[in-house]
Amino acid sequence: MLSISEFAKRIGVCSNTVRKCISSGKLIVGEHYLNVGRVYRFAWSRTCVEKLMRDLSPAPACSPHHPVFNYGPLLYNFMGV
Repeated sequence: MLSISEFAKRIGVCSNTVRKCISSGKLIVGEHYLNVGRVYRFAWSRTCVEKLMRDLSPAPACSPHHPVFNYGPLLYNFMGV
């Protein structure tokens, strides 16, 4: 289980970004992370990362030429896949 700062480092973002995703509801307790009091823990396994990618990736754009940000390559790079 990873802390917020460890998780942020692995996905290549600032820990404040992860905190904002938690407070905005993009990351859901019990689905993406565990919360015990004021301590947040993130699992780091292929299954958890794949779920996170599906949940955070935006819906496909109408135009195939529209740029869409995707977490996939970044997260898979850290998973070593």
